[in-house]
Amino acid sequence: MVKKDFGDLLYCFGWTSIFAGSISLVFAFSKNAKIRNTGLIWFVINLVNIFALIPFIIFLLFFVI
Repeated sequence: MVKKDFGDLLYCFGWTSIFAGSISLVFAFSKNAKIRNTGLIWFVINLVNIFALIPFIIFLLFFVI
């Protein structure tokens, strides 16, 4: 039961990261330099979430818990 709850949480976390990454990518193409830099930083953070943090959590769920 706990793994199913964590799986649902991971599913929502993944979609939220993709959604936030899309929004930050829109800000990355802004004409204002400050907004553009902030958008790029958040886009990189969301890429790290998608490609590093989510697989790490999956690894922990299957092999540690």
